[in-house]
Formats: sequence, structure tokens, C-alpha cells
Amino acid sequence: MSSFMILGFFALASGRRVQTVRPGTAIRTWHAHYTTTVQCSSPPHVPADLRIYSPINDVLHPDDTIAFVVARVHIPPTGTILLDAIRIVPFPGDPSHDSYDDATLHNGSTAFSVALTEYVRDANQQSHVQCILNRTVPRWRNTPVPAANTLIHFYGICANVSMTGLLGIEIEGITLNIAPPVQPSMPGAPPDDGGSPSKKRRFQTHASPRQSASVGSSQQLFSPIPVTPTRMRESAENMNYSALTALNRQPSPTASSSQMPSIRGQQSLANRSSRSTSEQIASDDETPIASIAFEDVGTQDTVGPAVRRSRREGNRKARDE
Repeated sequence: MSSFMILGFFALASGRRVQTVRPGTAIRTWHAHYTTTVQCSSPPHVPADLRIYSPINDVLHPDDTIAFVVARVHIPPTGTILLDAIRIVPFPGDPSHDSYDDATLHNGSTAFSVALTEYVRDANQQSHVQCILNRTVPRWRNTPVPAANTLIHFYGICANVSMTGLLGIEIEGITLNIAPPVQPSMPGAPPDDGGSPSKKRRFQTHASPRQSASVGSSQQLFSPIPVTPTRMRESAENMNYSALTALNRQPSPTASSSQMPSIRGQQSLANRSSRSTSEQIASDDETPIASIAFEDVGTQDTVGPAVRRSRREGNRKARDE
């Protein structure tokens, strides 16, 4: 189905309101009708009847009013052109003044006929016009004539009436070979895995699996450190050294002879615990353990000058008694 519309300046006269009944219904509608002409660039001009919806209390335009009109068109083989206006914009001023219409339009010449259909007077009406391509204009010098039975969109200036009585329109713009819109192809459906379709949730109850860390990434800093017998021995040595150091820091210079057995007992207990720990680690691994020598040295270091003086004083008091 095609479309046929006209827009331009029209002089309006003989305004009147006419009531019409829409076909097939009881709806009554009022329209304003005006007598006008489709002016061509060269005579003769074509008579036309223009109508537009007229609401209640509508004021008709006075005679000789010039208005810019957008309307649907039907051009019958004979008789008056019918215009159903979509919009009428009258020029301001007094139409009775001589200077009211001091502007005119015109243009000129050359052709192919076009069949058009538009909904006018409550029915689809078919019209025929003659389109003119002005070959003197560089823009239209190489423009091809549209092929038969193809859709086009065009607009232009009403130029004249052809020898066959068709309204001639000099083309100002045209689009050739208009095709119906192409439906975009939809992607194929994914294969059915046999289960019910699952809807992706906006909020997840479980975190996504963590990706493996690349070489040199910061995530390797948090990887677990395996525990080996060597690390166990180092931990035991550190524990023994801490225990022996704690014994060495006790205030022993003022210790009395009654406190000496307690100090010796603590040293013996520390030596026994360190030896038992070293023996247990040695039983798990046949590798020689260097902590045994460390423990012997640690035991000797624990008996410092203050402890030796306390021992000598204790022995001397015991001999005196």
C-alpha cells in the first residue's frame, strides 16, 4: 500500500461547516470545508476541496487566507482534487490588504507516472500523478527512472498538469526501491540437556570457584607450608632454647642455700624435657640431630657466674656447719 500526501501554501475561500456520518456507524462529525486550488508553476491551476476536522465553537478562516497545509490527497480521473488536511497553519495578517500575499513560488519541467493510495473521505482512494525529474539540475542528471511495480518515496513541487490530465510534480527528493523491513534472524536454540531450564539468579548463595594463581602472584603468599621433620626439630630447638633462657634470667645472685635444690631441679627438668624431645624426633628421622649438642651447650651456658658463686657459697657454709 502506498501513501500520497501534499504540503504547501494554499489560498482558502468559501469556508463552511459540514456534518458527516462515518460509514457503517451513527457517529456524526463536523468538518470545515474550503475551496482552494493546487497551483502549478505554469497554468492551468487545478481546483481542490480541502476539509479539516472542525471542533465545537470553531471559527472559520476568512476568504483569501493563505495557509501552510499538510494533507492527504486523492486525485480522481476527473473533477476536483480532494484534500483531507492534517494540519493548517494560517499566515497572520489581514487577508483584505493588498500586501498580504506578496510572495509566490514557481519552478519548471520533465517524467513517469505513479499510482498512489490514501485514506480520504473515510475510504482508501487511489490516485495517479506524474513525477518529473529535471535533468538540467546536476543532482538528477543521472538518476534512473524507478522500475515498474516498485515502491518509492518522493516529495516535490506541483509543476503543471500533463496532457493526460495528471498533476505533474517536480521531484525534490526521492528514495528508490523501498523494501519491507527485514526481520532480524534469531539465533538457534541451545541443545536440550534433558533437564529443566534454570534461571540465572541476580544474587548467588555460593561463591564462584577461585581461579588458580599465576606464577609470582600474591595468592601464593597464603598457600599452606608443609610440615617436615626438619621444621619439627627446629621448633623443638627453639622451644628448648626459650626454656633454658628463662631459667638463666631468674634472679639467682641472692639465692639462699635453701633455694639451690629448686634451681638444680628446674635445670634437670629442662634438660630431661629437651633430651626427651630430641630423642622423640630422632626416632622419627634417622638423620643426626644437631640439637643434642645445642642442648649440652645450653645447659652449660645456663650455669652462669652468679649460679656458680651461689654454689660455692652454699658448699662453704655446709662445710662450716
